Amino acid sequence: MEINHTEGGKPDSPRDIKVEVIANTAKITWIIPSNQGVMFSRIFLNNSKEGDMYLDQGRKFKDIPVQSSTVEIANLKMCSEYDVRIHFIGRSGWSDYTTQKFWMTDNSFTADIHENIELSWTTSMTDFFVVMSPKQIIYFAQGNYIISNSIMKKYIYDQMSMNVSAIKITVNRVNKADAGLYISRADSNEDMVDGCCLLIVTSKPINTTVTLQPEHPFVGGNITLTCSSTIQRWPEAYKTSHLSYQFHGNTRGATDNNKLQIHKLTKSDKGTSIQCQATDDLGKSSNMSNTVTLDPYYSPQITDIWFSSDNQRYGLRTPGTFIFNEEENVKMTLRVESNPDPQIIFKSSLFKMQPIKMGNGYTDYTSNLPTLKCVDSGNFSIQASNGIPYADTRMVTLEIRCKPRNATAESDTVGAKIGSVENIVLHVISFPAPNVRWERVTGFTWKIEKDRYDYRHKIHSKIRIRSEVDFGVYGINICNRLGCIVENITLKPQDKPEAPQNVSVVTITFRSVNLSWIAGFNGGLEQTFTVQFKTIDNDKWNVLNVHINDVMTGSTIYYTLDQLRPDTSYQVTVVSTNLQGQRNTSLEFKTEVYIGRRNKYSKSDLKEKNVKSEKSDEYTIIQRNNPTFTDAYSTLQSPTESTALPTESMETNTYDECGVLANVEVYETMDDRKSGNIKDEQGSVRDELIRSDNVQVSRQGISAFLRRFRQSGSVTDFKVNTRQKMLQEVHLEFIDETIRNDLEISAR
Repeated sequence: MEINHTEGGKPDSPRDIKVEVIANTAKITWIIPSNQGVMFSRIFLNNSKEGDMYLDQGRKFKDIPVQSSTVEIANLKMCSEYDVRIHFIGRSGWSDYTTQKFWMTDNSFTADIHENIELSWTTSMTDFFVVMSPKQIIYFAQGNYIISNSIMKKYIYDQMSMNVSAIKITVNRVNKADAGLYISRADSNEDMVDGCCLLIVTSKPINTTVTLQPEHPFVGGNITLTCSSTIQRWPEAYKTSHLSYQFHGNTRGATDNNKLQIHKLTKSDKGTSIQCQATDDLGKSSNMSNTVTLDPYYSPQITDIWFSSDNQRYGLRTPGTFIFNEEENVKMTLRVESNPDPQIIFKSSLFKMQPIKMGNGYTDYTSNLPTLKCVDSGNFSIQASNGIPYADTRMVTLEIRCKPRNATAESDTVGAKIGSVENIVLHVISFPAPNVRWERVTGFTWKIEKDRYDYRHKIHSKIRIRSEVDFGVYGINICNRLGCIVENITLKPQDKPEAPQNVSVVTITFRSVNLSWIAGFNGGLEQTFTVQFKTIDNDKWNVLNVHINDVMTGSTIYYTLDQLRPDTSYQVTVVSTNLQGQRNTSLEFKTEVYIGRRNKYSKSDLKEKNVKSEKSDEYTIIQRNNPTFTDAYSTLQSPTESTALPTESMETNTYDECGVLANVEVYETMDDRKSGNIKDEQGSVRDELIRSDNVQVSRQGISAFLRRFRQSGSVTDFKVNTRQKMLQEVHLEFIDETIRNDLEISAR
């Protein structure tokens, strides 16, 4: 049967055409596809010698309504060869043709290939006819005699038979060429056939094969196995032979004709071998087909994980936590069940795996991990994937133990202020968690908090800065059972300087005051001092810079303000300054009353107000813009009783006298002497520079001092003593003629 496949949109072609010959009538049946909109089946009948026959009222076809799929055609010529063609006419178009060949005889013989078969039929002819195979004349019949056509041994018949109308022929070792129509016809007319039989040659089906669809099914999916076989039956295009199929090796599934369907494959189906066999309608069975083995694909499954090192070995079906020390050589082994073989993907840069096949559907993957550090600790995902949903992922936790290290703070140097409490915070890598202690007494303990990861910790404590001695280096001892480290934190002063301490009046006269104060802590930076002063009834401040270097905490500083107005109240503020800011301390004092030549010093006359120490951030800066204060300079001066000067003879220059003393006693003695004939070698006043340790007397300071006494006619012995020794004595004489004259006038 020949089937021409349709194009898209056409109905399917008829299937399974069968022809049954009854006398001179052919009964034809076929199958109409159920999913087609077929309206008619159109039938054509072709005689191999005469062509298409008229079937319906002068038409060479016959339309059969779709409700029927059978037709009988009578009065056909016996022993003739016919082709029946059928196609469908539907709403969507015409289908292609399906063709089936048949022979008009109900006398048929079937023989297996290579068998001997005896054929027989009768004819009404008795003289002058031939007996023919599908290919050649076997013999002639003339009269009552049979005349052989050849000496071949292929055909055996009774040449001495007296009844030539009863034809009997044996075909030796039939083959497919022997199949076909055997006839008896008139010798002189090929179309006059009278009597025939049909020899059908068969063999068991061959080329039996089984195929899979899909070729690589998935677990949980379905698979269809199809068995196909080729029927061995001649003449070709003889009526359809139905094959039946059997599947061997399958323990489950449903068979439909030549198909076997297995639903919901499982991993246990892997390795199942299946064959099939075909059997024709004559009961002839084919050889067994090829063998197919079910190989359902499934996503990987990690069934076992092993970790091992030189010191220990773990093996868990349910991965957990694996603990190792740093520097251990660790090997990881995975057992993976997968089809096909998986690609192992590790969600970590640590791993590089090499597969080792172990058979039985398992694959072991082994990797020597790199040297592990504390920072490698954590959760890692191991993913096995083979391209099939879904990949298998396992989580493992690696805890790599290590001694403390990488203790870090925002800075290893902390700027602090006296009176503050500094929070010290460090982050350290350590597993297990460390113990922490101060190597210097602080009065505080350490608190340890786990960070995001088990190997990271936040440690914090405090340091209270009570005084300058609390600055410096603090050691931190960080230990666990694997070792210790020591980290240092340096506390560095970083504050405004302390306000000057113990600001007081040392001595006071009607025109000067000698101040002293103790330098406080400089706040960790270089500090400088300024003195600001003004009269009580004046808002204008005078600002003087104190020029001094290398001031140590606790040093005593002396500073003299001169050219003040007698019997006047003053307010003075001493300011200490560094880059962080400034603080100050203030006091008030009153100069003595001017009483002629000599101002008798008396403590009872000193109306010094209480010293006011203000450690305040607020202060007033007055720019030095008083034109009377134009020549400031420094000299060591500890005022004592001074010779009074007339008010009208006071100079307009204001000067400051300053010294830094460390356990030094400074004093001056001033004796009034009458001027006379005292001269030095050069006829001028000698000017000396006196130096000793922390005591300095400038040449300019002495000159200024002498100018004060030129008007009073005094000659002064200026002495400076320390606790250790008398340094020097300077005898100063005024021998200038002009000065002598002035002194003589004063004496009179």
